Amino acid sequence: MHKQSILFLLILLWLPIEAIASEDYPWLTDYNDNDAIVNRIAVPPGFERTLVAKESFGNWLRHLPLKPGNPLVYLYNGREKANQSAHHAVINMDVGNRDLQQCADAIIRLKAEHLYSKRNYDAIHFNFTSGDEAAYKKWMRGYRPLVKGNQVTWRKKRRYDNSHRTFRKYTNTVFMYAG
Repeated sequence: MHKQSILFLLILLWLPIEAIASEDYPWLTDYNDNDAIVNRIAVPPGFERTLVAKESFGNWLRHLPLKPGNPLVYLYNGREKANQSAHHAVINMDVGNRDLQQCADAIIRLKAEHLYSKRNYDAIHFNFTSGDEAAYKKWMRGYRPLVKGNQVTWRKKRRYDNSHRTFRKYTNTVFMYAG
């Protein structure tokens, strides 16, 4: 599943409109609610959006920013995706420049970004394939995993940092080691 394919999963939610703030999407420098999924993708005839709490993951997903129009889809390496007819819209979100964010990683990224935007750092944790927990709070405190085979140990290597740039390094590490 490509990163942009997440949109098709989100369309199934058919969610109602709630206002949301630009700090909820920290990877952007400018947020325009007019480009949100909820404002660009209409509910099919005969359906209506369900109510969700304003601070919920569902509401956050509804307001994911889309790139204007129906732009080309590019892969992590800057090349155009071969099949340009498979998407209706493109989420305005970086995917990095390494081929890390695949399949379940895309959902992990969305859930982690939502929790990060709410500053719910305690809830941001995923398991590596070894079963070891990778907690963002530990990462923020400067600890980094040393992975050798199925063995994971954590060492203090950095100072405290909860910037979005450091958070993205955390998610990239999760993408590498969570299967």
